[in-house]
Amino acid sequence: MPDLKNEDISELNDLLRVDGNRGQFYWRYYEMTGEYQALIQAQITTYSGVWGGLAVTGNYFAKLVDQQNYHLTLDAFSFQIANGLLLELEDGDLCPSPRKVHFVDRNTLKSIT
Repeated sequence: MPDLKNEDISELNDLLRVDGNRGQFYWRYYEMTGEYQALIQAQITTYSGVWGGLAVTGNYFAKLVDQQNYHLTLDAFSFQIANGLLLELEDGDLCPSPRKVHFVDRNTLKSIT
């Protein structure tokens, strides 16, 4: 997987934080790196395909289990997961491994729930 350049990070920042386009953020990340996990994340964040359907279903069940404490919207949650990856890239890890991306996602999840 190639290291990203500062221009790449800037483009990803604009897609996510300026345009609010999580799907395009992951698609461009995939184009830049070839990292297959980004395609899965794109489906999840846009609620499309098998992975997106599973994410919506899982979120629905999580809300049913803890209705009083589950206040985060699915869009806000999905943005935070994508933003966690972008923060990792901005912090200097320009080529995080799939395992590292999974770790970042889990830490983001823990920090917002």
